[in-house]
Amino acid sequence: MKYRQRMKLTNTIYILTLMLLIGCSNNVIDEDDLIEKASLKYLNNHDEPYTGAISSKFENGNNKIIGQYKDGKRVGSWTFFYDSGSKKEEGSYLDGSMEGEWTSYSKDGIIVSKGEYVISRKNGLWKYWYNDGNKEKEIQFVDDKRSGKSMTWFSDGKQKTSSNYITGKLDGEFLEWDKDGKKISEGYYKNTKKWSGFFGDDHYLEGRRGSLVRNFYKNGQKKAEGILIDGIKNGNWSEWYANGYKKYTGTYKDGKKDGRWIEWNQSKEEIINGFYKNNAPWRGQFENFFYSEGRIAQEYNEYFENGEKKITGTFVNNKKSGEWIEWYSNGQKKYIGNFLNGNRHGSWVEWDESGNEIIDGEYKSGQKWNGQFGGKNYVSGLLRQDFVEKYPSGALKSSGVLINEVKIGQWSFWYENEVIKESGFFTNDIKDGEWEGYYESGNKKFIGNFNNGKKDGNWIQWYDDTLKQSEGSYNLGIKNGEWIEWDDKGKVIVSIKYIDGEKWTGRYKEIFYLEGVEKKGVVINYPDGQVKEEGIIFNDTKVGRWTEYFDNGKRKNTGLYIAGKEHGKWYYWYKSGKKEKVGVYQNGIKDGLWRGWYFNGNQFFERNYKNGEKDGKWTWWFDNNQVKYSGFYKDGIKNDKWIEYDQSGDLNIDGTYKNGNPFNGLFKGEFYFDGEKAEEKINYFSDGGTTAEISSKGLTINNGNIKIGQWNFYHKDGSKKSRGRYDNNKKNGEWVYWYKSGDKEKAGVFNDDLKNGKWEGWYFSGQKFYERSYVSDKKEGEWIWWYSNGKMKYKGLYLNDKKDGKWQQWDESGEIEINGTYYNDIKWTGNFKDGMYFKGKMASKVEEYHDNGSLKAEGMQIGDIKLDRWEYYYENGNKKENGIYKEGEKNGEWSTWYKSGKKKDIGSYINDKKDGGWRAWYYNGQRYYKRNYKNGQKHGSWTWWYDNGQKKYQGNYDNGKKNGEWFEWTSNGELVISGFYKNGKKWDGVFKGIKYSSGKKVSS
Repeated sequence: MKYRQRMKLTNTIYILTLMLLIGCSNNVIDEDDLIEKASLKYLNNHDEPYTGAISSKFENGNNKIIGQYKDGKRVGSWTFFYDSGSKKEEGSYLDGSMEGEWTSYSKDGIIVSKGEYVISRKNGLWKYWYNDGNKEKEIQFVDDKRSGKSMTWFSDGKQKTSSNYITGKLDGEFLEWDKDGKKISEGYYKNTKKWSGFFGDDHYLEGRRGSLVRNFYKNGQKKAEGILIDGIKNGNWSEWYANGYKKYTGTYKDGKKDGRWIEWNQSKEEIINGFYKNNAPWRGQFENFFYSEGRIAQEYNEYFENGEKKITGTFVNNKKSGEWIEWYSNGQKKYIGNFLNGNRHGSWVEWDESGNEIIDGEYKSGQKWNGQFGGKNYVSGLLRQDFVEKYPSGALKSSGVLINEVKIGQWSFWYENEVIKESGFFTNDIKDGEWEGYYESGNKKFIGNFNNGKKDGNWIQWYDDTLKQSEGSYNLGIKNGEWIEWDDKGKVIVSIKYIDGEKWTGRYKEIFYLEGVEKKGVVINYPDGQVKEEGIIFNDTKVGRWTEYFDNGKRKNTGLYIAGKEHGKWYYWYKSGKKEKVGVYQNGIKDGLWRGWYFNGNQFFERNYKNGEKDGKWTWWFDNNQVKYSGFYKDGIKNDKWIEYDQSGDLNIDGTYKNGNPFNGLFKGEFYFDGEKAEEKINYFSDGGTTAEISSKGLTINNGNIKIGQWNFYHKDGSKKSRGRYDNNKKNGEWVYWYKSGDKEKAGVFNDDLKNGKWEGWYFSGQKFYERSYVSDKKEGEWIWWYSNGKMKYKGLYLNDKKDGKWQQWDESGEIEINGTYYNDIKWTGNFKDGMYFKGKMASKVEEYHDNGSLKAEGMQIGDIKLDRWEYYYENGNKKENGIYKEGEKNGEWSTWYKSGKKKDIGSYINDKKDGGWRAWYYNGQRYYKRNYKNGQKHGSWTWWYDNGQKKYQGNYDNGKKNGEWFEWTSNGELVISGFYKNGKKWDGVFKGIKYSSGKKVSS
């Protein structure tokens, strides 16, 4: 794109320059009149390279060439012609070189080729056509050499070949068809040589030509089929019994079984399913034996003297592995469990001789891990005990869970009379969460929360006769906020606010406080002596906290006064003691949020005020928790969005007010738009008359010219077709469409007549068809499409109407066809139908070979950048290394092997740097080391062993430097280092006979 813009700008400048030159001179030079000096064109007898237009002609007067020069070099647009006058070729030059798109034509004006040049070299996709306009071939070029996929077609449009090139050489998959569409070649080239597959009648395997052999029984039934190279079996072979049943299918290499092999007996029973290596069983099931890396995994069975089975299981490398079962002599099962490398590992169930379950759990590397083991429970390797403690009388005293002797989770404690004393939660032996306590009588004593062992949040305490004693809040063990306390007769003796444990405002027994300072208070009583109200009077004016009480002693309201006016948050209660309302005053006027509750505790209202006027959101609920209305006021008048329901839940109002008047939406059966009340309009199908079917109906304004509100559309048979809302003649909100059958067809959202957000579609059968996402009618977000059989077809992302992001696509059988990402509608990275891509370029499979012809390495690559999984091999064919590349850098798990085939090491990379745990083994299989890395540096624990199994050293690194405790031994087990490093320096301990303390050597 940037190149084309540059060429467009360059051409524009040249054309303007030439127009100026032509305007100054009427001469257009014939190119044959120019002479060449040092690759530049000059007019005869001129010292300066030529700049200007040229136009050569044929003898018949028709144009031959039209172009221009600048400083002796071809520039800008050039056109070449046939002598008939028809165009032959056209394109652009830049500084003397062909640049950008060039197109060639036949004499009849048909395009026969099109593609791009970069400095006169073909680059990118070039397309070619026959003279009749049918496609002939498509070739990918890189620097004037075929590179990537190439395809050709017969003149009738049928495909002829599909091939792959690397830097001008045939390399990779090759397919060929005859004119009837029959495939006649399917194989691979390697560096221009036929490598594997079939090419006509010839078959190739690793570059060697062979022939397909078919043998038949006398009855005409196929007996065998495979490839012979120099008379030796190679590649895939299959053989059949005379009755037509397959006998085996497998792979040969130089006459020896090598690779996957499946074999059946004449009863069609599978007897072999595994892999051979050099003619020997390597891995899998071979009749009665199972092999792993060439070694037999033996089935073990042991029997009692009466012939009944006693033990059954499997040994791999002489160690118990997989499921094992043992029985008692009475036939009762003893255990069923799993082993790994000789250790119990995985699920395990065990019974006694009577059939009682004694173990039901899970082992991990021989350790009890999860579940019940002989009455003891384990969680992640930790002992979990259901603890029960009793009094000497046998009565329950406490119960709960201990994890490694530490209280965890819910615990309960009892009095000896079996009444619960307290119950709550522990975290690591510390009270945490909600706790409840009780008296010996069974009456509740307290309820509240602990946070890390300290009282936190609201706490309530009661007297033993069920009267409330106190209620208030703690903040990590310190009183904070509103508190109220009662005496044992129910009389309020404390009504005060604490701040960080300090009495702040209110009454504490006989003392009144105002902002932490003691003040003289006033108590007003009912005739029976019960307190009616109490607070502080200053200069005959109420100040500070005042509280009113009902005649039953319960609070009626409480709050602050400033200069005789309510100020700040006030609380109100019903006579029953339940909350009535809470809200804020500013100098005696309601201001801010007010909340209210019904007698039953359900929410009543939430209201907002400003300077005493209704302002902001108001919500009112019925006493059954259903919303009655929700809307907004401004300066005491309804304004903006309102919703209102009747008590049965039916919608009465759903619209907006403006200055207290209905403006837009539904208002008790009437619809308004911009303040105008709407009228219903009905449209009919064109056959007219009173019997005509309704085609649509809905609300309109402006004498029926503007659709608003909900509209319904119908099929001609009267069934519903679509339904949705209009705003000022534009579709808005959710729209739903139906088939004539009444089944839903599609549904989605419009915004100003443009599709917006999620859209869904369905087939006639009701099966999901698609899910799509739009922004302003453009594809944006995730798109999913299903086949009618319910299988997914594709799933991917769009951005601004173009594929952009992750895409996956499957064929109808469920096979994946595309798994990659797009960028701006361009195949960017991943696997696509035509190949693998990386940053917009197609990758190709690369194979490298040793001098002896054996495979050295194979994987996907673009230029020098390696992608995806790569495999490396030794000259003897054994695997050397494998792992994943991401943009040319090692990422994820990588493994290496010795030439003998034994594992060498395994670990992970992130961005080409070792990261995480690495493990290695010596050539004899003995462990070598366990190391940890972070961003390529040594980080974490490191352990190294000698090849005799003796540990060599053990310690920790921190960002590449030794840190913490280290040990080191000689090969015979003598300890030579036992000390601590600090930031890479020997700090404390003995290091090969030398003692250090605080980083300094200590003299002996």
